[in-house]
Amino acid sequence: MSKEDLQQKIRRQMQADFRSDPREAIERFGLTTTVQRGVVRTVVAAGVILAGFLIWAAIHH
Repeated sequence: MSKEDLQQKIRRQMQADFRSDPREAIERFGLTTTVQRGVVRTVVAAGVILAGFLIWAAIHH
């Protein structure tokens, strides 16, 4: 089995695991901190956009 075949097999198994139970797969593959960072970044970005909108609305009102 070549390295490429092995990577494809691992990728297919990961995708199947994520489809069956995403939370368990996230924990099993050690992606918890990555997902948490992504959630934090999304919340911060949404907060910045909301704050910008509120400042803009206050200035233009």
